[in-house]
Amino acid sequence: MKALPYIIAFLAGLFARTAIAALNGWENYTMDGHDLVCAVLCVVMVWAAKGTFLPEKSPERRKPRHENPDSLRGKPDRML
Repeated sequence: MKALPYIIAFLAGLFARTAIAALNGWENYTMDGHDLVCAVLCVVMVWAAKGTFLPEKSPERRKPRHENPDSLRGKPDRML
């Protein structure tokens, strides 16, 4: 599933401030627009990291390189 990292990042960003508030013992904390912005920024970070560190292979790189049959490099001499 290609969307799973983005879903996880959204949920982590959405509840990050709530978790910090609970750990710090802040009372009367409610979720607001800042939590949504944090969630969207987490999705953007995952998207940017995947594009930077995990580039997709181009079709040219997927194909194996075929050697030219007329090439003699690395082969014993043929009788002509």
